[in-house]
Amino acid sequence: MKKFFYLLILFFVSCGWNKVDLIKARAVAENFLTDQKKEQYDKINDYFTASFNESEPLEQKIEKLKKIKDTIGAIESFELADSKVTEHGLDDPSTVQLIYKVKYARAVAEQTFIIINDEGKHKITFQNIETKN
Repeated sequence: MKKFFYLLILFFVSCGWNKVDLIKARAVAENFLTDQKKEQYDKINDYFTASFNESEPLEQKIEKLKKIKDTIGAIESFELADSKVTEHGLDDPSTVQLIYKVKYARAVAEQTFIIINDEGKHKITFQNIETKN
């Protein structure tokens, strides 16, 4: 019976390991946006999951960010417009979706991030930018 009790405790503790903390998720997204605003691109891979980084190398990310800046200007400000926490089961990690209103020099965009807890660190697993004007 003690073994079962310990296994049950271990199960519940391990389920909490993959939970996403909204405050930590916001910090990841806002630090990324701040680095983008300051054009500090050298460490942006740190914000993304390994699988995201495998699908899009650092040089490609930097090139995209520079094209965005050339097209709609530099980031002037950003603010959180919406957030949604999604709890999943054991096979699927919980996620936080954050939507930011980002004011660029020549446009306003909606930037969406999906963040997961990737082995104890909050990381971006999806990102989308959509201009609104």
